[in-house]
This record gives sequence, structure tokens and C-alpha cells, in this order.
Amino acid sequence: MIKAGVFGEDDRLELIEGELIPLSPIGPDHAGHVNRLNRLFTRRVGGHALVSIQNPLQPEVRIVNLLDKWVEVYRGPGARGYKEKRTVSLKESLTPLALPNVTLKVREILSA
Repeated sequence: MIKAGVFGEDDRLELIEGELIPLSPIGPDHAGHVNRLNRLFTRRVGGHALVSIQNPLQPEVRIVNLLDKWVEVYRGPGARGYKEKRTVSLKESLTPLALPNVTLKVREILSA
């Protein structure tokens, strides 16, 4: 569609259930939080895993909601969506399935 001139190379779009959704531009606050979270996760997992930020998804996905102060965890992707969706509050901790020895407090994630 870019080659056909329908969209520009820099257009930020996401295809969700067959519908193209325009994405908001990434502002400095968003970029800062992403960079701090990347540093926190990378330090915590060490050489046990590769931390991937805003790239194609693997079986476990986390969405950090800075305004409402919680984290959504999605696990078990399938043809009909994720098998598990969990909202984790400030008082709780998260442990990735692939890294059972790595635990992060939601408070750490939100203050990163």
C-alpha cells in the first residue's frame, strides 16, 4: 500500500482485526518511560533473555498503564486471542513464565 501511494513510509498504523488504526506519535514522556523500562528489564534478566521493546510479540506481552497505575499481562496467544489476560495492581509482582527466577514489583515498573 505504501508503494501504491495509499500510505506514506512514515505513517504510523496498526492492523487490528482487519481495520487500520492510526497510532499516536510517540512523545518524550512515552519514550522516556520506554527507555527506563528497557533498562530495568535488561538489568533484571541479565544474560538469561533478550528484552524486546515495541517489537513483534512473543507468547507473553505486558502493557504498562501509567495513568491508571496497573500492568496488563497477556499470555498464551492463539487464533482467537490470548488465553490469559490479567491486570496487576501496584501492590503485586510479576514473574515471566520463561524466567521464573525474575520477579518485578509493579511499583518498580511504574516508577522506572
